[in-house]
Amino acid sequence: MFHKIGAGGYIEPPFHTDYGTNTTIGQHFYANYDAIFVDVNRITIGDNVFMGPRVGLYTAGHPIDAAIRAEELEYAGRLQSVMTFGLAVTWSSIRASRLEVTS
Repeated sequence: MFHKIGAGGYIEPPFHTDYGTNTTIGQHFYANYDAIFVDVNRITIGDNVFMGPRVGLYTAGHPIDAAIRAEELEYAGRLQSVMTFGLAVTWSSIRASRLEVTS
């Protein structure tokens, strides 16, 4: 399903993704229930990452200007997260296209 997943990777069902093939996961990964990976663009997750329930990683977005949004435009940005040692991160931003957490 994924572009790559390292040894010791496990995702509790249910799990939802757009493609899966745009996601790369390092070793010793764990995602709790209801994870959502909207991988319209690349998602890269490092080693030793543990995610809580209902964590969502989203690379897709839509314009916030109503006139432009009415044109049904969308965009995607690369999401690269290097999360280690059970760090829990909640990330949400309209303008950011990349997240990198290193400690």
